[in-house]
Amino acid sequence: EIAADFVSTDITVAGGTLSNFASTSGTVYTASFTPDVSSTTGATIDVASSTFTDAAGNDNSAATQLTMTVDTALPTVTDNNLSLSGASGTNGEYIVGDTLTATWNNTAGGDNNADISTVTIDFSAFGGSGSVSASNNASTWAATLMITEDGGGVIEAANLNFSATVTDSSGNVSTVADSTNATLDNHSPGSASGTFSVAESAINDSSVGTVSALDG
Repeated sequence: EIAADFVSTDITVAGGTLSNFASTSGTVYTASFTPDVSSTTGATIDVASSTFTDAAGNDNSAATQLTMTVDTALPTVTDNNLSLSGASGTNGEYIVGDTLTATWNNTAGGDNNADISTVTIDFSAFGGSGSVSASNNASTWAATLMITEDGGGVIEAANLNFSATVTDSSGNVSTVADSTNATLDNHSPGSASGTFSVAESAINDSSVGTVSALDG
């Protein structure tokens, strides 16, 4: 039968909201469902009996409940569980030849997410790619970058950080930057060059002069 007075308020929704309710005919209605934010609680949609009538005044029967699995919770990624290692330069600087290892601890002692599918690392601050795939070893995810001479351009800077983008099996994404504040110098000094001038000392027969080292 064609409904005479079916409206959106006749629908009971749990775990989300309905919008864009519309009728395409007297028997077909459409609406958009939006699940609750940061939720893993299943959603339901119901139409109870006797909520609307047909043209003759007959009440409707209850609809079969619609159930949906919901996962809109973002992966938990915390700065405390992000780390950077591999520096061999003075005072912990990263220099040419070093291999940076960016690590995210997702073990039971770390962020402990259960359903992670991919992790990528943004090394662009260090002259690397903005999206390097990390590998998973017993819930510890890691990616590496080799520092090369002037790789990504000359970088002689401090307070550099990477970021991790974590995607779970439902497609929820979290991107978090670490706070290592690393220092990088990927530009090596050149060979010494210049002139050496010699002057004889009449006092003690010694020679004196200067040499200049230029950055190549």
